Amino acid sequence: MISSAAIMAPIIPPSVIIVVYGAVTHQSIKALFAGALIPGVLIGLGQGLLVAIMARRRNFPKIEMRITPRIFAVSLKDAALALLMPVVILGGILGGIVTPTEAAAISINYALVVEFAIYRNLKIADLYPMLAHTLRMTGMVLFLIAMASILSRVLSKMNVPSFLAERLISNIGNKYLILIIVNFFALRRSLDGNERGGHPPGAHAAGDHDPGGRSSHSLRDHHGGESGNRDGHPSSRDLPFRRICPIRGQI
Repeated sequence: MISSAAIMAPIIPPSVIIVVYGAVTHQSIKALFAGALIPGVLIGLGQGLLVAIMARRRNFPKIEMRITPRIFAVSLKDAALALLMPVVILGGILGGIVTPTEAAAISINYALVVEFAIYRNLKIADLYPMLAHTLRMTGMVLFLIAMASILSRVLSKMNVPSFLAERLISNIGNKYLILIIVNFFALRRSLDGNERGGHPPGAHAAGDHDPGGRSSHSLRDHHGGESGNRDGHPSSRDLPFRRICPIRGQI
């Protein structure tokens, strides 16, 4: 269920995948956000219903705490400012008030003001690891977009898509069979990538063993992890994102 719920991230706006897809294919980000909203909500409702049915059939343990209207109101009050961010982003984009780039800038400034001035969960020292992480992720995404754009331009100049489409239609003719073939090659390509990402049989990643024969995992476990403290728990400086939570006292 956790793995299947991961599909919600690329669908529910604001989605980074949708923005990247729209930038590469020159599609309207506003239209993509509007088109993904209802399917994302339906998928979420369907998964929630499935979880409820499975929990009832398998007699999963229940939370004994009773959610009273007062508790709900307090939780909603603590999370209200955080829940407003998607409203600001989607409302601005779908309403035609701001562009997706402007909405991103507004949401960043909004989050900084809320976290520093209201919730006070962030410190100035937390900005550097957050910016470094954002820089690494943005660099990877922009590099992929750049390479995809170059490849798309080259293939378009060589008329490769038109050539392949004509060959498939002339030799197969059945649109459903063509769709199955395309999906098979896409699935096979992803499986090949996963296989190359792993280590060969019998091989270990660099640094998995030390000269004394102990694995690096056991050494990290013995010392409480590479970035943890001596008690085996992560140190607070390694968790700058853990404190970003609208409901205080839950972390």
